[in-house]
Amino acid sequence: MRVYIKFIRLFLVLMVGIFFVIGCGGVEDFKYECDGQGTIKYSGGSVYKGECKKDKRDGQGVLTYSNGSKYDGEWKDDKKNGEGKYTYESGTVYIGEWKDDKKNGKGKYINQYGMYQGIWEDGNLTEVTNQDSYQEAYTYFNKIRKQAGMIELEPNGILEESAQSHSNYIHLHNKELNGLEYHSESKDKEGFTGIKARDRAIYQGYFSKNVGEGISHQKTAKISINDLMTAIYHRFGILTFTKNEVGIGFTKERKSMTRNFVQNTGNSILNELCQEDSYSSGRYYYKVCKNENHKIESELFENATINIENQNPKYVLWPSKDSIDNLYEFNGETPDPMPDYNETGNPISIQFNEYYYPNQISMKSFQLFKGDKEIKKTRILTKETDPNNKFSNYQYALFPLKVLEKNTEYKAKFKYRYKGNEKNIIWSFKTMK
Repeated sequence: MRVYIKFIRLFLVLMVGIFFVIGCGGVEDFKYECDGQGTIKYSGGSVYKGECKKDKRDGQGVLTYSNGSKYDGEWKDDKKNGEGKYTYESGTVYIGEWKDDKKNGKGKYINQYGMYQGIWEDGNLTEVTNQDSYQEAYTYFNKIRKQAGMIELEPNGILEESAQSHSNYIHLHNKELNGLEYHSESKDKEGFTGIKARDRAIYQGYFSKNVGEGISHQKTAKISINDLMTAIYHRFGILTFTKNEVGIGFTKERKSMTRNFVQNTGNSILNELCQEDSYSSGRYYYKVCKNENHKIESELFENATINIENQNPKYVLWPSKDSIDNLYEFNGETPDPMPDYNETGNPISIQFNEYYYPNQISMKSFQLFKGDKEIKKTRILTKETDPNNKFSNYQYALFPLKVLEKNTEYKAKFKYRYKGNEKNIIWSFKTMK
């Protein structure tokens, strides 16, 4: 009886095996969805097209994610391995080497602010290999000003020491700082050279208190400058009519590989006046020099500004007229001119030179067009509407409430009244690809 049962079991096993071989055409003939060249569609909506081996991505192929991101490159064992290009949903691009789905090796990162090259290990950036020199930073800073039609700023060693010392301070205390704290120093902390930018410049040997400052945290100096040019308050600081010299400093954060970029601007004429003998009679200015009791004759003080303003154009547009490759997005500044928005389009601005416009300007309208169609969803900032009271009577900015489209031409139109006459300033620019 037991032998009979064993025989029955063996017979059933053999029949199942025979049925499987006959019904499926043999194990060796099993058909994979993708084996060689093909397409794999995933339940989440992502789609892979390219080379594969037994339903695993293997070789050259493109994976398009459901959120719009895309990887185009080499695969091994279903993971990114080798050379590849990853395009993020935001448009940021990484091109370089991969290992087991992580950036690993040499690569370059490209976003709206610029490009940096580096070395990655296990997904982490460990070195930036195209860091700008100080000379390249000064050159790029002035390239921006020249594009706007303005005079170049001369490098000043004392302002550079001031900027560098504050960059060092930020490096020492970066984990403790936030927002506006980056622009100030505390007396009880290591590396202290002055509470405000003007104090730090005076500590290093500058005599005038007329010192401006801009700070950014990006991977290279050029990218930092581009970042500052999307930030409207910092943009006006770079495109200043009243300064003629600059100092730049930066330090590297070892973990994030970002640079603490600091730029200080000053007026060399005022700095020299603060070193001359104090004025004794007539109209004068004081509390403008290292020695607050030092007096400068009013005419000399005013001419120190006028003699720089008259070297610059009547007004400055940004993005500049007929320019291309312009940034398209703004995503925050401290203080924030758009506190209720996480991101907007890159602001369009115009600032008038007081030397040529000594009387009050009255804005009538500020519009932005894509082709012949006006973009209605915008916010205009002026001295009256700026939430942080940073604008002067001569500064105006239009913020598109949506990020500008890439590779697109826009037209701006500013209408104003001056001395009883209405005038228009119309210019076009194009965003980057």
